[in-house]
Amino acid sequence: MRVDKQFIRVYDTIFSWVFKKNGLDGLIEFWKFIAPTMLSDLQAMVAKDGVKGAYKYWNQVLQEEGAKFKLKLSKDERFLTLEMTNCPAYKALNIPTCPEYCRHCAVMYPEVLKPFGLTYQWNRKGAGRCEIKVGYIEGE
Repeated sequence: MRVDKQFIRVYDTIFSWVFKKNGLDGLIEFWKFIAPTMLSDLQAMVAKDGVKGAYKYWNQVLQEEGAKFKLKLSKDERFLTLEMTNCPAYKALNIPTCPEYCRHCAVMYPEVLKPFGLTYQWNRKGAGRCEIKVGYIEGE
């Protein structure tokens, strides 16, 4: 699926509206609320294949969207690292109207991964660039 620029703009506009009406805390609650619906494919793939399912999800979706990224799965399939070097959604927006647009990745993904015993670390590196690490919680 290629990134639909109209959908991305609608997404950004909704985020911006929620942010203006309810502040960052309200926006975070909104993201948590929509995460299971918006990320149901990721949730299903992780339920079936664990971290390997997350790897398959991001590899497929990011290729379809035309992202520039590096994705690595550990040999034991317990951890993955995703380095996003050119986010297609951010590129489609040029400049998001929601000042916290990118932060949805830091909120929504852990919301669906944590119930499976997975940690999620997001490190924003600048406009359209970030690093994500996903793995099992020690002892799991």
